[in-house]
Amino acid sequence: MGESMEITEAIKHIIDGNAILFLGAGFSADAINIDEKEMGDAKELSYKLCDEMNIDRSDDLGRVSQYYINLNKDNEQALVEKLQNSFICKSYRKHHEIIADLPWKRIYTTNYDDVFEKASRVTKYNRIAKTLSNSTENISNTDNVIHLNGYIRTLDVNKLENEFKLITRSYMIEEFKGSNWYGLFNLDISNADAIIFIGTSLKYDIDLQRIFFSYKEIRDKVIFIDKEMVTGEKIDIIGDSSKNELGRVFKIGVENFAKEIEACSLHYKKNEQPFKFRCFLHINDREFEYSKVDIRSLWDLLVIGKIKENVLYSNYTNNKYIFERDKSNEIEKALNDEHSKVIIVHSNLANGKTCFVKYFSENLKKKGNVFFLDRCLDYIDREINEISKIKGMKYIIIENYNYYLDILKKFKPFINSDYKFILTCRTYINESVYYKLNNLMGINENEKYEFSLNGIGENERKHIISLLDESNIWSDLDVDNVDKKNYLIKKICHDNLADVLLYIVKSEVVSSKIKELYEEIAKSDIKKRLLLGVIINTSTPLDLKLSDLILVLGMDNLSSQIKRDKYLNELVDIEENNIKSKSSIFSKNIIATQNLSKDILSIMKDMIINASKLRYGKGNMNILRQLISISNINEILDYKNKQVKRDVVEYFDELKNFNYYKNNNFFWLQYAMACLDDKQYDRASKYFDISYKKSFEKNPNFDTYQIDTQYARYLLEKATYTDEYNDNSYEIFKKAHNILVSTLQKKRGQSYYVFRQVPTYYEFIQKHISGMLSKEKNDIKTLCEEMKEKIEEYLQKNKKRDLEGSVKSAMILLDKCIREIFMSVIE
Repeated sequence: MGESMEITEAIKHIIDGNAILFLGAGFSADAINIDEKEMGDAKELSYKLCDEMNIDRSDDLGRVSQYYINLNKDNEQALVEKLQNSFICKSYRKHHEIIADLPWKRIYTTNYDDVFEKASRVTKYNRIAKTLSNSTENISNTDNVIHLNGYIRTLDVNKLENEFKLITRSYMIEEFKGSNWYGLFNLDISNADAIIFIGTSLKYDIDLQRIFFSYKEIRDKVIFIDKEMVTGEKIDIIGDSSKNELGRVFKIGVENFAKEIEACSLHYKKNEQPFKFRCFLHINDREFEYSKVDIRSLWDLLVIGKIKENVLYSNYTNNKYIFERDKSNEIEKALNDEHSKVIIVHSNLANGKTCFVKYFSENLKKKGNVFFLDRCLDYIDREINEISKIKGMKYIIIENYNYYLDILKKFKPFINSDYKFILTCRTYINESVYYKLNNLMGINENEKYEFSLNGIGENERKHIISLLDESNIWSDLDVDNVDKKNYLIKKICHDNLADVLLYIVKSEVVSSKIKELYEEIAKSDIKKRLLLGVIINTSTPLDLKLSDLILVLGMDNLSSQIKRDKYLNELVDIEENNIKSKSSIFSKNIIATQNLSKDILSIMKDMIINASKLRYGKGNMNILRQLISISNINEILDYKNKQVKRDVVEYFDELKNFNYYKNNNFFWLQYAMACLDDKQYDRASKYFDISYKKSFEKNPNFDTYQIDTQYARYLLEKATYTDEYNDNSYEIFKKAHNILVSTLQKKRGQSYYVFRQVPTYYEFIQKHISGMLSKEKNDIKTLCEEMKEKIEEYLQKNKKRDLEGSVKSAMILLDKCIREIFMSVIE
């Protein structure tokens, strides 16, 4: 537990603008209402209502008010007027003005009254009252008082039971936690250097008490300003105990607190040092010395993926280093759309996402402030808050956004027309997390655009050839003219940048260099284990820090000698507690050429064993899930290799008895998929059954869309590769098709998952078309047309998405299916 805060220290944080204020009834108690009386608190109004109804006094205003209304429906309006007479401020005290005349980061209150707003009018702060029903938009551009229980100036009969938290049927805490204000509140608690409670009673503000006790480690920045004790007054032992658990209590009263503020202000002036960003790179503030493009910088860029910032800064307009992508104009147009808030740029591994956003961020500097997420530290909440204060357009760039969904959620209360987010992600991961952004960030589908960098256009091909020419990387390849170079990129590498780079890595000059590096590293088991662990960590959505990676690898702390190893540092970046592979292309080449699939799987198993011992941590639970994902395994290994597929099945064989996996439906689904990929259909069938069983044991209403989709694939593949066409074949095809269509209806946001299975339609038809009856052909053609309609409907609804891969391939293959069936049917 940290040391409790002194009152002078708290006041300094207030003056610096780094404190939030919570007001309770005690703050306003001596202000004068329009009945010409001191406001007191809700208890006094409750007594007044009890006396009017001639019942025993109760200090529970909610229950008393409800009874008052139940006696006579007309009492609703009378209650509104009584509340207004009690809580609308006619005049306030000097100490209210002193406290209002401070640069509070935010003010929250459970009070209904307008004392703070009224006192603020004579200061330089024009504070606006907000309630939970208001939007958080533009919250950083105005000074606000956030009324958690409702605001007296906007009260009417209709708000008694919803916005105005008075009647017992209203539940402030549930509404608060479900609102955007709660996200802002979490940021404020995290960001504040001091949290000041004035006149709050945790007895009556029970909702507030429950919320604050859910936070840990805030005691060292919380103080309570309570009323002075009167001689003979009883001490509230329970109330004081609760407050002391949260912070430090000063029983000096509001007036004396104001005097402390005046005294401190005489000798302490606001800290005017500019804010320093450490989590986000403020691109606009960075300048580099001019540096020309040379062979070394091109070699590093093309072979190991190292971007030299000074070279980029000096050459971003001439395409001699990182060139402009063909999609740049479309993305620029999307950013200029006044409704757009999120631009997603995705591609497969090593297809240029990082190069693109680094290049594009230089252009964005001309339009506004550009912030590039560089690392996540404890005070990232404060940086998000500081960004929100900056006037004008703000461009937030986050690479691999799937790792940082919690960070995106923190932006939610601030997002308005001045924000644009550029997010990158691998294509296969984006397909599974894209749909989460709407709720996470409070945006709608029309505010998102999506662009793919997979594939190379004609202009891009010319730039790649030029860079390769300048770097002399072609030297040992048989490509001595432009036509051969174009053919290599377009036909051999299928206009895929990653394949071009992989082709380069396979060249004699580069591959011998990689082989030499690996052989030196492999002389030490520790270095080899670390290298393979880094490859796993970088290739999958683990995002482990160095200390966590070492832990799950079962290694001791790394010596400085290993961290400085010249061979390891050629392939791995180690910076503070961050570690990653320098080049995904190098990684793939090492695994393939050195036959390391079994080694990788063995280390993944060790990581699972060690993580399972510590499984209650969020990161360790993530390891247990991500390292059994077939999609992730496919990213690390050469999964097209038959032996690798067999190795993966054996990997699952060794994991099946782990306690964590025995009843895990996701594990059994991935196990079934591994067997399906290895064409072990009998085992796949059994594991699908187990996955269904474990799902329904977990929840009778479990959504089995992932299992259903893969099970449909299993039906089609088994019917294609193991069975001759028979009377039951059409029924199997129809059953699989109906499962997929049904899944589309249930999980529209992840339709891509279904469309990926369409190639099995074509394989089934290719294998069995000669054995089908004409009626069966026409029926299957109808089913293909139905699936095609589903894809066309999906494309129509997702016009702002740059859809490719599974969706486009599915359309092409369905057209082929329909055509081949049509051509085979004799009318």
